[in-house]
Amino acid sequence: MNAKKTRTSKLLIVIPMIILIGLLVQFRQTLLKLPRVRVGPLHVEKADVEQLKFFVIADSGSGRTEQGGVAKAMEARCVAGGPFDAILMLGDNVYPAGVTSTEDPLWQDRIFLPYGSSCLNELPIFAVLGNHDYKGNPAAQIEMTLVNKRWYMPNRFYSLRFGSLLTLIAFDSELSEFCFKDTFCTYDYMLKAMKLYPATWTIVMSHHPLTSTSAKGHGHQGGFREFFIKPVVCNKADAWLAGHAHHMEHQVADDCRIELFLSGGAGADLYPVDSGSKNVKYAESRHGFLEISLAKDKMVAEYYDLEGALRHRSEKLPTQRL
Repeated sequence: MNAKKTRTSKLLIVIPMIILIGLLVQFRQTLLKLPRVRVGPLHVEKADVEQLKFFVIADSGSGRTEQGGVAKAMEARCVAGGPFDAILMLGDNVYPAGVTSTEDPLWQDRIFLPYGSSCLNELPIFAVLGNHDYKGNPAAQIEMTLVNKRWYMPNRFYSLRFGSLLTLIAFDSELSEFCFKDTFCTYDYMLKAMKLYPATWTIVMSHHPLTSTSAKGHGHQGGFREFFIKPVVCNKADAWLAGHAHHMEHQVADDCRIELFLSGGAGADLYPVDSGSKNVKYAESRHGFLEISLAKDKMVAEYYDLEGALRHRSEKLPTQRL
């Protein structure tokens, strides 16, 4: 009996140590890939507007038939439901391992050709990095900002303010670090942007979700971000846009004003979902895309599938943030 208790005690020590070592190894690998290049200002003031409308896609750059189908459906919506202002591309922009340089042919194959049809081609692409982008040369995705006028990622984190209507914050969730230096660490910069650039709407775009109903695993369900980041941004932002979990989902928490919108069905293999939570307004393992429409009086979110059919619609009124 004592021997069994001793083995159990050892396991309770060894297993957490193994997990910790694994996390440290992963952190080191990400840190070595961390892009140190910056090609533009961290914050840009855009023209004040009365309305904005975005396509939101993540996990898109598979090169598969499904990516082309989503892009085709987006083009149809662009023509019929416009005008649109930009495409928000939320990471894993190129599978399986990002790009090697600004001249990598995958730029055309996975990004500029699929979203280069007549209407979509008029839209800028505001992008963030995903975990698969970090497997390649993530700095090349920042440098592309200087090469192609459609592509905008001046740093691994940044923000745009469209007058008094919207502050859009790009958050690098692959390394959600803080260091009390907002020009260097993504978490510190996000908090600064929320404070210094107020607007009717504050939206964070990220690759990883704060929480989700993905059945893929803990990392796709939010992980530590749900416990350490969500409480901080809970009443400081109106929406968190993400991917990583390969499905479409809208979630509203009882204790939090921020709403989660997942748009991870833009081209890669789909993951199953478990939509049993009362906070989940919509969750579907299906290819498609998200539209976000903003005006002073409301935010409208609509999910569309490959056939252009509306799968889910929600409206949110402006709320006072703390």
